[in-house]
Amino acid sequence: MIEIYQSPFNDMPKSMLDAARKYEQQFNVHFATLSWFPHALLNTLQESSGVNEAPREAVIASHHNADAAEDINVLTTVANTSTLDTSLREAYRESMENLFRSLPDQPSKSSERPDILSVAPGREGIILATRLGYLGSTNRLTPDAKRIHCYDGLLIGLSELPPIHSYSECLLIDGAIATGTTLISLIAQLRNNVTSFRVYAAHSTIAGLWALANYTRNEGIKLSCFVGHASGTLNDKYYAIEPSSGGLVIGDVGDTIAPLSEVAP
Repeated sequence: MIEIYQSPFNDMPKSMLDAARKYEQQFNVHFATLSWFPHALLNTLQESSGVNEAPREAVIASHHNADAAEDINVLTTVANTSTLDTSLREAYRESMENLFRSLPDQPSKSSERPDILSVAPGREGIILATRLGYLGSTNRLTPDAKRIHCYDGLLIGLSELPPIHSYSECLLIDGAIATGTTLISLIAQLRNNVTSFRVYAAHSTIAGLWALANYTRNEGIKLSCFVGHASGTLNDKYYAIEPSSGGLVIGDVGDTIAPLSEVAP
């Protein structure tokens, strides 16, 4: 059984609150809820039907796009570079955007429909979705979201979501999917007002795609995922790494592109 423990911020144990408050101070955010994903739950969420086999809910654009390899190489090179200048950060962001543009389904085609809600979590989700024109002008949410290492698992802190109407679909746009826990936390909060979800990301691990698929299947939620490329395994810090070398696949997207001040393309 898959059960996500999601609670108002102040109702969590003190040790978890202490860990979350450090992130609030560091990133100047305020969390309204925390979701707890212990290691055992992460293992259950990421169970797959075969090695490197993606769930049926996922469409991986690089399977039909030879240019994706060049963009992934750029992301990997920058992620494993110790000192980043502006040109490297810009090259990284451009490659992320190239992978988004390769997706066969583009959020901009439906984000303005009144029955569709578009959601991009901070930091990188907001930055990339805004630059790419993926967010609807009215039906949109941009909550702060942070994953917080705690004990052997992850806490996901989310800022307060305003009351929303009912929608036929939600477009969830994020830079990359590692464990899938940030998006699962958002789906858990939005599911009572949304019939189905479409997820968009430049990169994902196979484990992250399975976590999303297994959670939504368990809850009877309709899901489709569109990602530019899928690769890497998760290390003990839940970052995507290359199994052969142990190097990062794409690193922390927010840390890499947030220092670039401009948003508009």
